[in-house]
Formats: sequence, structure tokens, C-alpha cells
Amino acid sequence: MGWRNGEKNTTMEETMKKLLVLLSLAALIFAAFAGCSRDVDEDIELVEELLLNSYFTGAGSDGVTDDGTNNPQGEAALSMGLLAPMPGDTGSQTWVRKIESFNRDVQVDVDGDSAFAVITNHLVGTIYVYNPEDDVIYERPIDDSTYREVTLSWQGGIRRGHWRIEEITPVKVWTNGAEHPVEIDKIAVTSTSGENFEIANPLDFYGRDDVARFTPQDTVTVEVWIKDTGVDAWAYLHHGRHFRRVWRPRRKVFERDDTDHLHFTGTWVTAEDSLYRTPTVRHAAVDVILAETLEGDDSAEYSAYAIGFPYVIAEESAELPEDGQESNE
Repeated sequence: MGWRNGEKNTTMEETMKKLLVLLSLAALIFAAFAGCSRDVDEDIELVEELLLNSYFTGAGSDGVTDDGTNNPQGEAALSMGLLAPMPGDTGSQTWVRKIESFNRDVQVDVDGDSAFAVITNHLVGTIYVYNPEDDVIYERPIDDSTYREVTLSWQGGIRRGHWRIEEITPVKVWTNGAEHPVEIDKIAVTSTSGENFEIANPLDFYGRDDVARFTPQDTVTVEVWIKDTGVDAWAYLHHGRHFRRVWRPRRKVFERDDTDHLHFTGTWVTAEDSLYRTPTVRHAAVDVILAETLEGDDSAEYSAYAIGFPYVIAEESAELPEDGQESNE
């Protein structure tokens, strides 16, 4: 049976309308799927911004061993607790380390909802050592590097989601090309509130929820064992450094074990960390320095090694606000 002209035209118009509807739906579906994929470059920028402002990796942690002054005799340094005299059996030298240049580099690899980042830093500065016996301040150039790894995950929806730090390594600091290198073997930390952890390898990851947590009234004990590299060294404890702001760093000398010259112990009270608000996150470091750096004449080299780690100060029931916010303290 043949088509009449009117019937044929009507059927073709209906077919074209259906085809246009299907094409429109297909275009909408394609646009929806296209909108669901995030831009990798934007993700990298978001990760970099988070790492710069995070409690755990913020810019303040880059200078965790920086005393921030060039005067090992100054009253200002002394009032901030920056001077740490050597123990009695090693003389009466005092010293401060001032880092003058921070060159931070962040490499980020994004794979879907996961990201991996490496944070490195090149630190240039000077250590100033005052020897009262000679009444001389020795200046030794600092050329250090730092290294830390971070894993992250994407949380929430495509449009309203955010990146979250999942795991970090401690930050490792070492002197480049030291003729007499020093190194840390192990760190053990305990507190009166019951916190305890160890760092045996600075490349070992730990979860953000496993970051050390102390109360505002805690007494923290840190033990460090240094590797036997054939040279003598001394150990110092830095604590209280803010994760973002660079102010009021504090340093204390460790006590050497009478029976083991590679074993040192130090303590601090978290209330010393200038806690104007909690909860907060601060950064500590165990800092080992070649003895000759502190005791030698103007020919001695600078050689050091440190491991830094973040810690939370909060009452037991308190929770940290969302990470990476500008208002975080």
C-alpha cells in the first residue's frame, strides 16, 4: 500500500522531531559526563594550596630548625628561649641558626581521586656559634635540604568536594655534601597523657589521624639515638613551631646518657608552646649537630641532620576544624 503525500510528510516531521529530541538528550548526557571529570591542573593547584596551608605540611614547618636570629648573645634571643648552652662537660658555647632562604618545591601527581606529593626545600643560612673562651662568634654557612611525602584523597562530590591529606612522612633535614655527616637512628616519644610513638625511618608513612596528640598540660619526653658514623655529635629539641606562622620557635639541649654516648633524652611542657588557642597543631624537630661544628675553630664545617614531625595540642574531646582553612590556628 502506498503513502499518501499528507501522511508521508506528517510521519517524516514526527520522525525528525524525535531525532532532534534524542540528539538533544545525547548532548545533555555528554555534557553531564564531561562536567563530571575534574581538570587535573586545577586539582594540582588545589593540592598545592592545601599543602601550603595545612596543619601538617604548612609553610611554617619548612623552618622547623630555624632559630630566627643571628645573635647568639642577644637578649631578644634569650627572652624567646632560643639560647641553649652546651652541657657543662662540653664547654659553654651558645649558638643560633638563622635560615635566610627557603626554596620550597612541591611535585604533585594526581590519579583520579588520589594524589601523591613530594615536598622538598633548599635551606640556605648561617649558624652563629659563640665561644666565650675565645670571645669569638664563628659563622658557618648552612646548605641543607628537606624531604617529605604526602598522600591525599578527593572527598565529596565533583563540584563541592575537596582534597584531604591521608598520610604523611616526617620531614627529613640534612646537610648537603657534609664531609662528616651525622644521622638519627631512632626517635621515641612519650607523654604524661599516654601518647607514645616511634620514628625509625623518616620515609615511613603515618595517617593524619595517627599524628601525636598532647593535652595543653602535657609533659613530653623525647629520646633519640644517633647513628655511629665515627664522629661525635650533640642533639637538640625544637618545639612549638606554628604550622603557618613563623614566630616564637623554642629549642632545648638534650641530655646525653652517661652509659651510651649515642643516646639522648629531652623534655618539654606543651604549655610552653604559647598556646593562645586550642586545638592547634605545632611542629617539633630532633636536631643533631656535629660536635666540631659547635666546638671547633673557624675551619670547622657545619653538619647537621634533623627529623621533624607535627603534633596536635587539644583537650581529649576537642576536634580540629577542617584542614587548610585560613582561619585555623
